[in-house]
Amino acid sequence: MEQHKELMVFVEQHSGSIHPVSYELLGKGREIASKLGMDVSSVLLGSNIADGAKELIYRGADKVFLYDHPSLADFDPINYKNNIVRLIREMSPEIALFGATHLGRSLAPRVAAALETGLTADCTGLDVDSDGSLLQIRPAFSGNIFAHIKTTARPQMATVRYRVMQSL
Repeated sequence: MEQHKELMVFVEQHSGSIHPVSYELLGKGREIASKLGMDVSSVLLGSNIADGAKELIYRGADKVFLYDHPSLADFDPINYKNNIVRLIREMSPEIALFGATHLGRSLAPRVAAALETGLTADCTGLDVDSDGSLLQIRPAFSGNIFAHIKTTARPQMATVRYRVMQSL
């Protein structure tokens, strides 16, 4: 996949309300994208959710990929995965972030497996390494140490815990 200078955030919503972890991911995504000279995009799937796209732009997304259809009203991991995988293959982002919620923990591994890339789960921190790679930080060994993980496959994917990042 030819990489584009883009960081993509999956936006979780329930009944049209955007989960706050998505705003945290946009905030951290904006910080990382600024360091790397990238755009921040977001992907929002659901039904009757167009107003959410405007809020995402306000909260820091450069663009929003909006999938608004009645078939997406309820979370279906296969349907959501298929749409996101198709988008990632088309747009080839360098980084893809998901919230480490029940929904994100179900969806992100499916997307990573379909794309044949790695996934770092339950990150509590994200940064950029000296070579421009995403540095994914997560607790290890019962939280006694923190692992710093770099993914060589692209896109670099991570799920991030809720309430550990600042939202914009």
